[in-house]
Amino acid sequence: MMGRKASHVALECALQSHPNMVILGEEVSVSKLTIFDITKQICDAVQARAEKDKYHGVVLIPEGLVESIPELYALLQEIHGLHNKGVSVENISSHLSPWASALFEFLPPFIRKQLLLHPGSDDSAQLSQIEIEKLLAQLVETEMDKRLVLGHVCYHIVAAGLNGYMATVTNLKSPVNKWKCGAAPITSMMTVKRWSRGAATSQIGKPAVHMASVDLKGKAYELLRQNSSSFMMEDIYRNPGPLQFEGSGADTKPISLCVEDQDYMGRIKKLQEYLEKVKSIVKPGCSQDVLKAAVSAMASVTEMLTIMSSLSFSGQATI
Repeated sequence: MMGRKASHVALECALQSHPNMVILGEEVSVSKLTIFDITKQICDAVQARAEKDKYHGVVLIPEGLVESIPELYALLQEIHGLHNKGVSVENISSHLSPWASALFEFLPPFIRKQLLLHPGSDDSAQLSQIEIEKLLAQLVETEMDKRLVLGHVCYHIVAAGLNGYMATVTNLKSPVNKWKCGAAPITSMMTVKRWSRGAATSQIGKPAVHMASVDLKGKAYELLRQNSSSFMMEDIYRNPGPLQFEGSGADTKPISLCVEDQDYMGRIKKLQEYLEKVKSIVKPGCSQDVLKAAVSAMASVTEMLTIMSSLSFSGQATI
């Protein structure tokens, strides 16, 4: 909608036409919403309407929204300052600060080109030429694709009559067609805290899904320790920038994810250690409670592994 940074026109149009959503620049500015916050809001609305079999919708966006989004406004200000210093359009990207440069490279080419337009006659950005709605459409499409995968898994969980399971997607370091979909019992992720340090929010002795801490014996931490000396003494800084949706960095995988996944035999060994420990605890003479807990847990694990193995062999676990 026209109206530059002020959203009066968008507000009146919303009151008159009743769109499904309206994003006001002033609301975004006060709440300090990022481009990803706005994307999430739109995706949540799309998902909520889809649950009611409504696969259409209207979103009103003011043309000045780009100046209300903190990170984009800061980038615009840097570009504007470089324009005033006489830096040519071709060289502006190389004169940006590291943070602004990373954000600039993240944006699709069409938005980059529009952000570099010379200011108007009033020395302000040409907001009407910046297609913020097209950028949001791309981000929403990408986010909805991710949600679709987990939603597809949830459908199969319900269809199988399973309860208390969480949809999972693994092998994320590989291309999308090699992702592995599955379902894990929530009970398998639950542990019981026997002690607490600090102002703990969870009750001691109550089963819960607790936060997973960094494994100081894991491959990722080991890699960090191996390089800590060179990191400290050498200038080998690296700025990977924000999340990329296209271009050379779009398929970059988290280093910790790739490294940990290499420790296959290490996990096999760890499993053997757990099995030996179970054998030493559950043996003739152990209490009835220990025996019942072990039988119940092993039955659940066996059922889960049987399902996962059958899906893997039949190829249904690959999307």
